Amino acid sequence: SMSALVSGGGRLFYIMDEGSRISIQLPSKWMLVARDAFNSTILWKQPIKNWHDQLWPLKSGPTQLAKRLVTDGERVFAPLALGAPVSCLDAVSGKILATYDSTVNAEEMVLADGKLFVLSNPAEWGLKDFNVKLNTGDQGRVAKEFAWNKKPRQLQAIDVASGEILWTKESKVSPLSLVADSERVVFHD
Repeated sequence: SMSALVSGGGRLFYIMDEGSRISIQLPSKWMLVARDAFNSTILWKQPIKNWHDQLWPLKSGPTQLAKRLVTDGERVFAPLALGAPVSCLDAVSGKILATYDSTVNAEEMVLADGKLFVLSNPAEWGLKDFNVKLNTGDQGRVAKEFAWNKKPRQLQAIDVASGEILWTKESKVSPLSLVADSERVVFHD
């Protein structure tokens, strides 16, 4: 049920489905959770309206979900629903400090040297209308019907301190290939 996990500033942050485990058919209850990394005390929780369909085949992606959560130890960045823009939350309290409206449909994020690099899909989340067709598992179907569509995405750099958009670029970006450091951003197209 855990979708993403990062750590920083002596805290763990993760996105997890806390819905009932009695049946996978029961609705999800997605949460962004902060814990003390040393004693595991829950520090705060932030509800996430919807994140991903719990009926999606296990261990069949989508791989980008793990890259929708980043932290610098002082702040945590994540969209708080499918299709929602990325929000910046205080790592200590969970209070929403900012929302970056230009980051709707964020698929991946990287944080480097005070800059947040967000890869957004101009189209809707392609998996939002997923329905189970085979009661024996949809892994094969998922691999064929929900593969990377190779359509252009929008990549933007945001200054975390000011919220200012530093630049944007449109390009094809292969899933999980986005990386950055203090000098450059690299991805596979």
